[in-house]
Amino acid sequence: MANVTPNLKDGKVVSYKFKCYLGREQSGKQIVRCITWQVPKELTPSKAEKMAERVATEWEKATKDEYEKDLKSPERVKEREIAKSWTDFADFALDTWFPLCICDGDHKPKTVDFYRHITNKIAEYFKGKAIQQI
Repeated sequence: MANVTPNLKDGKVVSYKFKCYLGREQSGKQIVRCITWQVPKELTPSKAEKMAERVATEWEKATKDEYEKDLKSPERVKEREIAKSWTDFADFALDTWFPLCICDGDHKPKTVDFYRHITNKIAEYFKGKAIQQI
């Protein structure tokens, strides 16, 4: 059974943390997977708790199945690590860098427009390429 821990904000449960133990490494360290599940706003606290238990059970089963497949096929782990480290430059520039660095309130509107125009041109040129390759 997955460990289900409520996360509180102002005395109200806003999410649950699920923790699943998968075994131990050769060094003796525990192998643990965690995920945070957001509570839908329309649920009452008691229904949210019951739903969290159901979701945690399903998530734990899927996680353990994936772990078993990874043990049988180490190539899957390598492919997933490569996919995880691949970040599309255009997505990063437009969705992460621009809002954080330019739209932070420190720049004048004309400067923001200029950077938006330039960023769109650069993102269009590098679309589909990984940041790690540039």
